[in-house]
Amino acid sequence: MIEPEDIVQDDSEKSCAQGVASLEDVERDHIHEALRLAGWNRGKVCGLLGITRPMLRRKM
Repeated sequence: MIEPEDIVQDDSEKSCAQGVASLEDVERDHIHEALRLAGWNRGKVCGLLGITRPMLRRKM
């Protein structure tokens, strides 16, 4: 049987996670790009992303 102490954690996994953007950052960047592509029309962006205007405002 494999015991928890038998598993060696690779320190490279920790360092990789530190370089990954947070979900909040990724969403903000995605919304910004959608706004740019839609000519800053928030209604179009909501339709493209499938979210409501209040949700868009919260995420901005």
